[in-house]
Amino acid sequence: KGDIMKVVNGVLTEVSKSDMLILKGNPEKFWEGVKEIGEFAFANSGVVELVVPTTVTKLSPRAFGNCKYLKTIALPESMNTISRNAFQWCWSLTKVLLPDSIVEIGENAFAGCEKLEKINIPNGVRNKTFTVQQGALYNRKTNTLVAFPRRYVTSAFAFRNGITSIGDYAFWNNDSAFHIDFPDSVSYIGDS
Repeated sequence: KGDIMKVVNGVLTEVSKSDMLILKGNPEKFWEGVKEIGEFAFANSGVVELVVPTTVTKLSPRAFGNCKYLKTIALPESMNTISRNAFQWCWSLTKVLLPDSIVEIGENAFAGCEKLEKINIPNGVRNKTFTVQQGALYNRKTNTLVAFPRRYVTSAFAFRNGITSIGDYAFWNNDSAFHIDFPDSVSYIGDS
């Protein structure tokens, strides 16, 4: 651990900012005692790919902020919270697989993910809070569109039935050319 990371009361607070850091598998010594990836822990690091172990249940705000090399991340079934701006400005991130256990995703969690093509919940029918439909991530409980991947390719987009709000920056910097008809049920459109 020493030169690579710092853990305080079960929270990973800092990771070496060395270029192109690759943490594969589940090296026990590295993750020992880690329950949460703290605010800014991996921010601005050179991490390329990461498998988060089952001991971790939460990603704090900006945990991976500005990780411009991060391409893939595997989140465990134990994960229940992705805080606001957790992956903000992860320019190289192309795909996010969310576990069924996820119950909270903070605003702007994926803002600035320039290459994001897909957000997926493999067994989405089991997740009571979130679902993915036609590429878009929705919060079932609040009937809110949370995020739409910037590079998702479609020519037309239809909102999920019953949608009442579009979260802040849900379509942020989306360069897809497609037609959107907002249903009458939408009463709130967040900042863009």
